[in-house]
Amino acid sequence: MAVSGTFHANADHNRTLGRPDIVLSSRDHVLFYAHTRVLDGAFSSIPASSPVPIPESSGCVNILLHTLYNLPAEQYNYPLEALLDAIEKMSRYGIDPKAIIVPSNALYRLLTLHVPYQPLFVYAVAGHFSLENLAVQISGHLLTIELESISEDLAVLMGTSYYLRLFLLHENRMEALQRILNEYPEPPPHNPCNALPVSEGKTAWIDAGLDMITNDVKPSLSPQYMRGCIIPFARSITCVTCATVFENRLTAACQEWSQIKCTI
Repeated sequence: MAVSGTFHANADHNRTLGRPDIVLSSRDHVLFYAHTRVLDGAFSSIPASSPVPIPESSGCVNILLHTLYNLPAEQYNYPLEALLDAIEKMSRYGIDPKAIIVPSNALYRLLTLHVPYQPLFVYAVAGHFSLENLAVQISGHLLTIELESISEDLAVLMGTSYYLRLFLLHENRMEALQRILNEYPEPPPHNPCNALPVSEGKTAWIDAGLDMITNDVKPSLSPQYMRGCIIPFARSITCVTCATVFENRLTAACQEWSQIKCTI
């Protein structure tokens, strides 16, 4: 039988555990030497023998043990599907995913490595297992997606609650943007532009807002990009006072937008 390169007979991962006192055997015949006090009841449902047969692949057992020992496992480059499979198997062996997959845990860090490439899938996994910290962290990466593009399988995986929260995140940000754009720059009472039906600054602001909406601006809009979209419309303003009021309103609008909640 092969022996795990990390969980071998002489392994004492933090130099305080002593020698391993239990041996696990994966279904593809790889031995893993472990410590019962670290396992803390995990795998205890398996009938006692030596080695203890675990009907999972060595990759799955390796992920589970790295999670229990909280050891870095980035070197294995596990695909997200393998991590999902290991998490799904946890309850079978007395491991609570919600309790153990927290920001300080190795598996949490492995999941976040996939966020730049598969953010929606990771969010769905987080939702499926109620990994709140992970779901909140990832949701900020999902502001660019079209919610209509979420497949039925992913929607089912993440669950109704987390799908609804993502939908509300998008909707609330777009409503907040509309409120901000609907607050126009108004010149002071004594300004000559008040004699016009609509001041130059207000006209420019309305045009900028319409241009943003027409171009299908996304909930992911950054304050810097907002400024870049609006500022060109100030060129049409000839009134110095209106130009100043426009700039002040733009600065305030960007500040307001930066404070809008960007995670579920």
